[in-house]
Amino acid sequence: MALHKSKVNVKHPDDVVIVCAIRTAITKGKRGPLRDTQAETLFQKILEGVIKKTGIKPELVEDIHVGNTIKQSIGAMEFRMAALAAGFPETTSLAATNRACSSGLQATHYIAAAIATGTIEIGIGAGVESMSNGYGDRAPAVVSEKILRANPVVADALIPMGITSENVAADFNISRQKQDEFSVMSHKKAAAAQKAGYFKEEIWPIEVEMMQSDGSKKRVVVADDDGIRADTTLEGLSKLKPAFKAGGSTTAGNASQVSDGAAAVLMMKRKKAQELGLPVLATFAAFATIGVPPRVMGIGPAYAIPKVLAHAGLTKDDIDIFEINEAFASQAVYSIDKLGLDYSKVNPKGGAIAIGHPLGCTGARQIATIIPELRRQGKKIGVTSMCMGGGMGGANHSIKIEEDSDRSQLIITLSSSVVLSLTIDNLEVYPYSNIEVAVDDGNSQSHLATNGEEPSEEDENDLIMFAAPTKKTKPNYSPNDRALQKMADLAFNESFVMSNTQIGKSCVASIIPVPSLVDARVLTKEIVQTMDLVDDSLWIVLLLFDEEITPRVYS
Repeated sequence: MALHKSKVNVKHPDDVVIVCAIRTAITKGKRGPLRDTQAETLFQKILEGVIKKTGIKPELVEDIHVGNTIKQSIGAMEFRMAALAAGFPETTSLAATNRACSSGLQATHYIAAAIATGTIEIGIGAGVESMSNGYGDRAPAVVSEKILRANPVVADALIPMGITSENVAADFNISRQKQDEFSVMSHKKAAAAQKAGYFKEEIWPIEVEMMQSDGSKKRVVVADDDGIRADTTLEGLSKLKPAFKAGGSTTAGNASQVSDGAAAVLMMKRKKAQELGLPVLATFAAFATIGVPPRVMGIGPAYAIPKVLAHAGLTKDDIDIFEINEAFASQAVYSIDKLGLDYSKVNPKGGAIAIGHPLGCTGARQIATIIPELRRQGKKIGVTSMCMGGGMGGANHSIKIEEDSDRSQLIITLSSSVVLSLTIDNLEVYPYSNIEVAVDDGNSQSHLATNGEEPSEEDENDLIMFAAPTKKTKPNYSPNDRALQKMADLAFNESFVMSNTQIGKSCVASIIPVPSLVDARVLTKEIVQTMDLVDDSLWIVLLLFDEEITPRVYS
């Protein structure tokens, strides 16, 4: 279904928008640092992350929907308890859903649809899975004999997932070598992205307890995916034995990893986001599911993606990035080739073969992954999709939204200000009569057009600060970035709380009102010590002063 009748690239106040999409690190099931953390605790921590990252008042969130596949007992009740523990009030309702591997994606759609129809104003769609706890421990499914004998297809829904991968490979001639080559590529892309720090924006670090061999507990902060293997080679994968049947081609190396993790997506209508001053990251524009033969369930994306594109009025050529879940290399390769996609557009930061596949989490994780990647590449439109056990495919179409025509081309113009180049030990202040800073295409490069003394190249840092006396001039922004303008307005109204807004691919701008330059010295040192600067990133901070500024160096 399409969630709004307006054209895909036309903004509308009633668009369902994403204002926050984060995930935990994905770690190895049974072996990784999340192995002793129950699903409800993972869920609690990612919900706490949404609150802390956005500053949303918990009482504004009306409903939470969480996808999960393993919890069998009273899973919905346990997740409700986790939401309460995270700080949401009793008035915030919760539901749990199980649509196999697409549970997290389905949960986000349920929330998006509820917002689109006016049932709720604000909601969270999420996914969580602790495959370390319960996966593989369940008794075989018990199904009525009458249902099993109803027709020949029914029993196929019980075929083990690994065998469905073998069926896809055999039916559609997906060779072992091609599966292994695809898997190597997944690890290489993920390793490159991890090394470059591309996952930092989407991962919310969490602190958990790990049991030690002596029975003691150790508290650790989990902030990185641990299943990515940069040293994966085709030669190494070719030596692995088939995992599911003799003579087969699906191995532990070309299948997704058993993993633990959680992800959450905060959504509301565009007009609500603007009212609350929250950044619009993307629209949740359309969603589709479709059934396929259960014996080859992995081919689902090849049929779900065309369906969701039809809902959105787009073609595959309109899409900049595809996130297609890599449950198995066989089905991922089939889906990509069947759709005729450019491999460079698919999973540019790697997929589940490298990152891991915590079943109920992955659909929501894909949203958290694709949005910053669209921004990093300066692209606009993305699709996430996955296969589902039982023979289905699901797809979501998200569009990257800019508050202006292109936020990565933001220009800040100040008529009277100074530039502060900060190090931990020195705050160097340079006078400028006219400052123009352009963040070109998000390449983290500042260009200063000034009439004053310019700092030397060796004085330039990742953190560039601008200061303007509030009683003399009010900053103007061109093109008009609504988020920044609102921040400035709040500052001048003396009702401002420090906030950040993302600009381009790797730039964050902050506006901070301070009473004096002395206070700024303390404040900026705290900023540098507490913020986690990604390599090659640029932070722009506008300091608003109530006093005249005398250029000098403050040590």
